[in-house]
Amino acid sequence: MVDGVNHSPEIDSASGDIYISRTLNRNDRAVSEDDFLESFSIAVVLAEPGGGKTKFLERLARRTGSQIIRASRFRYVAGKPVSNTLIIDGMDEVARQNPEALKEIISKASDSNSKRVVFACRSGIWDSSETRFLRDCF
Repeated sequence: MVDGVNHSPEIDSASGDIYISRTLNRNDRAVSEDDFLESFSIAVVLAEPGGGKTKFLERLARRTGSQIIRASRFRYVAGKPVSNTLIIDGMDEVARQNPEALKEIISKASDSNSKRVVFACRSGIWDSSETRFLRDCF
């Protein structure tokens, strides 16, 4: 979950956007974005609207040479995604329409050949049942 800010702003050379690296929180342990990239194979980024989930995912996608796919689209994409890093944003949007769709997307992502899978969701939508299912699948 995006927890705080500890780093100096950077200017993205591609877009000109200013980006402030975030410190992530995992079980009350601070994790830098670099550590996140090096050490996690499965992750769920949780934050409220405006918490920086999508900006973080955009930066992650640039750093890994991947693309972000919306959960609503991923659910219907045929075949297995071919990417070292699979980044799925908007899990909360799918859950509002059909809560069981989260499990479908998690299951489909677990069948991918991706080395790293990252989901993003509003923290108020994701609950312990999704976490248990995620652990069962991966």
